[in-house]
Amino acid sequence: MRAIWAALLRFGWRGGRVLEPGIGTGLFPALMPEALRHVSHVTGVELDPVTARIARLLQPQARIVTGDFARIDLPARFDLAIGNPPFSDRTVRSDRALRSLGLRLHDYFIVKAIKLLKPGGLAAFVTSHGTMDKADGSARALIAKHADLLSAIRLPEGSFRADAGTNVVVDILFFRRRKYGEPEGDISWLDLEEVHPATDDEGAIRVNRFFARHPRLVLGAHALTSGPFGETYTCLPKADEELAAALADAITLLPVAIYDGEPEAIDSDSEHEAVPAKSESAASLTAREGSYFLDHRHCLMQILDGKPISVAVRKGRSADGIPEKHARIIQKLIPIRDAVRDVLKCQELDRPWKDAQVRLRIAWSNFVRLRADQHDHRVDGRGRRDR
Repeated sequence: MRAIWAALLRFGWRGGRVLEPGIGTGLFPALMPEALRHVSHVTGVELDPVTARIARLLQPQARIVTGDFARIDLPARFDLAIGNPPFSDRTVRSDRALRSLGLRLHDYFIVKAIKLLKPGGLAAFVTSHGTMDKADGSARALIAKHADLLSAIRLPEGSFRADAGTNVVVDILFFRRRKYGEPEGDISWLDLEEVHPATDDEGAIRVNRFFARHPRLVLGAHALTSGPFGETYTCLPKADEELAAALADAITLLPVAIYDGEPEAIDSDSEHEAVPAKSESAASLTAREGSYFLDHRHCLMQILDGKPISVAVRKGRSADGIPEKHARIIQKLIPIRDAVRDVLKCQELDRPWKDAQVRLRIAWSNFVRLRADQHDHRVDGRGRRDR
């Protein structure tokens, strides 16, 4: 992971907003170089609530969102996406915008994270070699619609055995999101290429064309091994070669000073203010474009162009802002919305939902009471309605 940060520094990345989907306990931000810590702000998404709480304790300056990355809406304003997406063949169906594409979980994480980058932003992922090597290149083509492959490094099997208990062959992939109007970069990496022809004893070996044409970035030897469904690809460690040294040498082959993004100055307090009220609720963190929420001071905010904006409330005869009555209504509707989401989420995850239901009942009662006070038509003592 330190090697990935070294690569990003080589690219010229110099800070900004960082997104890590599937942050776990926060190892990537923990290993962030000291020079970047004071100019970066991390937003991490973690599905497991216990792990998310640990991440908050270990990374108190970061914004940790508890929830399913596929169900959480975040503004597309990040300067860097980084992480180790979960390896899984499960197809993601819970994201309405991308469900029809049938993306595997790790490919989905990459695609969605890249779409959340600002133009010119960078991405660095540790992922299964299947992203680059699978015969179906639809996931790679989808990535290429938004970003160019800067480089990639293939690690041999067993590289993550100590950390993750797996022998899977992994790739470190580096992408740059194109700016508006920029032409598409080299797309040769969308295809595969044969590196070893078939023999009488074993089949041909086909890998991603990028690795076929950049053998020095493959830190092992292409090979076939027996799998549950016959021959399967692997990358064997090279004898008498220390992986850490080989990886450090590979980093020196990457492009230099190619980052041309425009990171903004980071105000950690304002970053946390962008989290809607009830920060422990995954529902309250899904602030979509145009949606309202309350900041930590209970001021009414709205997401506009991906940023939290204070809602102007009309005073007296002023024509600016929304009427004060409408602002009070919205403020009372927000707890109802969040409580409904909490109830539905608890039911979906088969968790106790009585407390959430009580919060919903209280929120609804508060709203009804407000509307009764605000009702335009009042009944006077003689039974007549007046305005």
